Amino acid sequence: YGISILPEPQIATVTGDDFRPDGRTAVYASPQLQDSSPLDSLLDGVRQAAGLHLNKAASRPDANGIVLSLVPESSLRDAPPGNARKEAYTLEVTRKGAVIEAASAQGLFYGVQTFLQLLEQGNGIVRGIRVADWPDMEFRAIHVDLWYHLDRPWYYEYLFRQLAHYKINTVVFEFEDKFQYSSHPVLSAPGALTHQQVKDLVKTAKKYYIEIVPLVQTVGHISFIAKHPEFYHLREVSKSNWQLCPLKPGTFELISDMLNEMLDVVEPAKYFHIG
Repeated sequence: YGISILPEPQIATVTGDDFRPDGRTAVYASPQLQDSSPLDSLLDGVRQAAGLHLNKAASRPDANGIVLSLVPESSLRDAPPGNARKEAYTLEVTRKGAVIEAASAQGLFYGVQTFLQLLEQGNGIVRGIRVADWPDMEFRAIHVDLWYHLDRPWYYEYLFRQLAHYKINTVVFEFEDKFQYSSHPVLSAPGALTHQQVKDLVKTAKKYYIEIVPLVQTVGHISFIAKHPEFYHLREVSKSNWQLCPLKPGTFELISDMLNEMLDVVEPAKYFHIG
């Protein structure tokens, strides 16, 4: 059918009843939708993909409209009960427009991403389709390693937006020496992220339903620590800066300082990666 949706939806039926949004297309969102991220993503995505500035509607349009509707989880009968329904959505595209239904703002957001993928592929036309989708895995992550390269803060919002477009919901950030450790400043590289910048990173990620999992190496892979003369005495092997000895006094105090400082900044953190 010339359609590629990533990740592949659980159920998809092409109907051929295509929809072409235009400058008169109205967007309606359920009044109980408090989180603006799904609507913001839709308006911004349509503007980028089709050059259209859509209008918000005060009531549900009968035609030439896009509807974001919150529904009870029980309405999403195709999705298995449990956590899957919290992120599940349905999308129906007809000549009259598109309707996205979900039990949560996050589900609506993912339905919007599918709609936008179809819009991008159709060069402004959205193929007629019915989609019922939910995740097989609750944890969908990528790993970002800052050891070799640190981008400007604006890049990470671009990254989050692209990842969320494909329904990634977790980023494991390996900070290494790119975090300003106030407890041990010698560990921080020039230009390392400040505490406020990391807090802003976490806040920005949440706009795209992405959770930041901080990764701080502890007893191994720690050349950024053991290369400093202050910590030579903590090395497992005196000639190697690759690992710390957990039996030496001071090792766990150092690690504890680093982990606690990171946890204070990346808050709340559901997971913490210790390397």
